[in-house]
Amino acid sequence: MDRRSHNGRYNTNRISISSSSGGGGSGSGNGSETAVSATSIRPLDLPILDSLEMLTLLGPLQDSLSYLLLNRIPMLRTLWIAFGDSTVPTFFPSSCDDNNSNNNNSLPQTLRDGCPNLVDLIVEGSISDNHLAWMLAKASARGWRTLIFKSENNILGLESVYAILEHAASTLETIRFGNSGPSFQSHHVQELLCTASNLVRFVGLVGDRTEEKDVELKVEEVFGGGPGGRRNLKNENWACLALEEFRCKITGIPRPDVKTRTNGRPLTDHPLHSDTLYTLEDSYRIQRQVYTQLGRLYKLKYLSLGSDCFYTDKSRYDIDKFLRAEREREGQYYSTTFVQAGFQDECLSMTLASGLELMGGLKELRMLEVSGMRIAGEFWEESEEKKWIKTAWPKVELVCSSGSRRECGAYWKQFGY
Repeated sequence: MDRRSHNGRYNTNRISISSSSGGGGSGSGNGSETAVSATSIRPLDLPILDSLEMLTLLGPLQDSLSYLLLNRIPMLRTLWIAFGDSTVPTFFPSSCDDNNSNNNNSLPQTLRDGCPNLVDLIVEGSISDNHLAWMLAKASARGWRTLIFKSENNILGLESVYAILEHAASTLETIRFGNSGPSFQSHHVQELLCTASNLVRFVGLVGDRTEEKDVELKVEEVFGGGPGGRRNLKNENWACLALEEFRCKITGIPRPDVKTRTNGRPLTDHPLHSDTLYTLEDSYRIQRQVYTQLGRLYKLKYLSLGSDCFYTDKSRYDIDKFLRAEREREGQYYSTTFVQAGFQDECLSMTLASGLELMGGLKELRMLEVSGMRIAGEFWEESEEKKWIKTAWPKVELVCSSGSRRECGAYWKQFGY
């Protein structure tokens, strides 16, 4: 179907471009999206697409066609790009620096000049850290509003992380890490929360965390005692008061009240569980600081502080096989002494005694997830905490997997703990 208007321009607001000649020729059927094969377009046939707002690029693409297209979509707001090994070299100069004369023909500069309204970026595939950093720093003239990293590879390195903090923090509204978050360390999280005043969604939990380590925020980065980042932002209030969705582990909280792992093995080898180093009041003091910080986020609707370590649906998964995979990958991120398998023993206890009522002002809260966390069992029974939650957050849905402790215990027995 021809979607051209009377003036010879296309009346579509979404388009998908791929190099495959077999799968891209039909529209979505609702008049809102057009799929086109790159090999079917001649340069002279391509008009100005002044209604196009979303573009999906699936490489490898013809170099000339790619740049021709990107110079004809001035209203583009959202770019979903899947990088491949043969795509990146044609899109980037050999040297990503401001003095390279080839930069004017690079993908970031072409997007900046040809798509001045670009604010949303979704990245898949394989791309080097310096190339991704170049995209993040240069491609958006207005500043990034949305950054989503869907790649199964850990594509975020330190250069990319610094590009986010330096070039996107002031405009960023949504950031989702997928399986690309390990390089976004705790002090980076703290810096972003303290500087991104427009942030609405921060998603650092991926649900299935067997591929990559979840993004986490350590309390020592927030309230002192840790190594710190590029800026001294400890004890600073978070600037993201518009935050509606926060999915991130908050770890490093002393829990002298927790003495064993989920399978019963002692935790006495871990300093955060030592009652000679920390008293219960020490734990409560730190937890109250965390509750106070969270309690300032009055627009918060979705709060996820933990997720399951792995799937527990035995009807769909081979648990033994899954446990072996978890064991192999887990060793990449944690020492055998302190390894946690994603299960949190150094977390908020979510009790009134520890300061839970300090989050009572979150009247917009709709979902609270504490799966895979060591919280009091009575939290989910008819306890004072449960009664308080029903009163303070009458619309909230509590999410906690009943299988977490059982399955984690089984896992650690296989691992020798």
